[in-house]
Amino acid sequence: MEPTCFPNQFANDTFFGGLKSLKKKCLIKYKVNLIYNANVKQLVDVPGHEYFSYLGQKTQMEAANQAKIDVAEAKMKGEIGAKLQEGKTLQNASKIDAETKIISTQRQEEDKKEEIKVRTDVKVYENQKAAEVAEANAGYVLPI
Repeated sequence: MEPTCFPNQFANDTFFGGLKSLKKKCLIKYKVNLIYNANVKQLVDVPGHEYFSYLGQKTQMEAANQAKIDVAEAKMKGEIGAKLQEGKTLQNASKIDAETKIISTQRQEEDKKEEIKVRTDVKVYENQKAAEVAEANAGYVLPI
């Protein structure tokens, strides 16, 4: 088992000062080629070891997989958002239809009431005229 070299074992100026000096110190101190938190593209594997090559492949695969996940999540959010908007549209349309039916029914009822009132007023007027005519006829006697 190979020991691991951690960047936190070095001062920040050593770590950020240059990868070559860091790798040299790490190789001298631990005699391994493992360096964490460094740019993998700039690191070179020691002959016989392919750690950095595999680490680079792993990073690329993780990035590709994360991109697939991000695309799937964005697509899902888009489809859910579209369905929510369709649902809201249908709900609003149904609400408007219901309100329109209520108003229409109320107006029909008002029209019926007004029609009944007009018929009643006409009937009252006709009855009053008939009563007046009957009264006038009753008071008028035909000579024999």
